[in-house]
Amino acid sequence: FKHLAAKSDVELRRLCTAQLPAVLKAAAALSANAFQAQFQDTLNNLANDSDMEVRRSLATQFHEVARIVSRDCPALLTRALCRLMRDENQGVQAALLPML
Repeated sequence: FKHLAAKSDVELRRLCTAQLPAVLKAAAALSANAFQAQFQDTLNNLANDSDMEVRRSLATQFHEVARIVSRDCPALLTRALCRLMRDENQGVQAALLPML
């Protein structure tokens, strides 16, 4: 998953973003250290993606990601959340804020 979400193919990154909550649910038994090693870079990369649709998709699902992850490691979500809240595209911000 980590490698697929980093590919140059925009459509593939969009699909990975859409499936992120499901992937995290499947890996729900991960400790905070394991999450950090396996998913934190991917989450941050998707939050900083050059494609607005990737970022918007992540913003619409961020509440689900937070629900799955935050029990053990809320600090690991801060960077991605701050990036999405400061996004230059108002569509990304508009997708994020109603879910918080």
